[in-house]
Amino acid sequence: MNFKENVIRELFYEQHNDVLFSNKYQYYQIAEHRFNRALEQLNYPNNKTIIEIGPFPGAGLYFFGENNKVIGIGKDSSGFSKKFKNSGGEFIEMDFEKRKINESLLNKADILLVQEVIEHIRQHYSFLKNILNYLKKDGILYLTTNNIFYSGYILKLMLGKNIYDSIKSEIEEYPGHTRYYDYYDYKELSQVLEDLNLEIVSSGRLNMYPPYYMYNNQVKGILKNLTIKLFPKRYSTHIEIIAKK
Repeated sequence: MNFKENVIRELFYEQHNDVLFSNKYQYYQIAEHRFNRALEQLNYPNNKTIIEIGPFPGAGLYFFGENNKVIGIGKDSSGFSKKFKNSGGEFIEMDFEKRKINESLLNKADILLVQEVIEHIRQHYSFLKNILNYLKKDGILYLTTNNIFYSGYILKLMLGKNIYDSIKSEIEEYPGHTRYYDYYDYKELSQVLEDLNLEIVSSGRLNMYPPYYMYNNQVKGILKNLTIKLFPKRYSTHIEIIAKK
């Protein structure tokens, strides 16, 4: 059994239930476009120490772990940490809202992965300031998050629909996109990272979404993916920032 087969056996053997995506596909398949993008932008790292912030459900380990040491830090749930370790990764449990720094991780990461995480955090500046301590000198931060100008959000607001998750999601183990300032523009986040003494290597907006056939409703998937392409880049789904310490 090779590395990826073992990760699938440990972390992706159960059928998932998702409102948006078909349960025929596991999360590592749904997120493949995002992680392939990260691999490309990071020049397919090899023999590096990678700290992944918020590693659940394990796609980061699947895509990066075969040739690198992956340390996941975040909340544990339903034995996830044990499965993560059995898959070849390291796991350190941490609640980012408590603003604590794990001293064993200081200056340890060649790469810090922060994908689709910051929008779930309430105290964003403190969160970024703390996790950047884990980067080595010349280490690389790879960050993606929702674009505040995403066309889908604008259309939802025009139709009177909510773009945030329920306030009650705050009490869940993995909070949703709650009513905090949790959607961003890349210029704002880039400035914050520069203020925290990082050098911006690249930043901008881009579309990242899975193929239409992975959606529960494939017609809606086709319409959504086509609509996204019609809007100017400013209204893309995501922002991406690569920064160097």
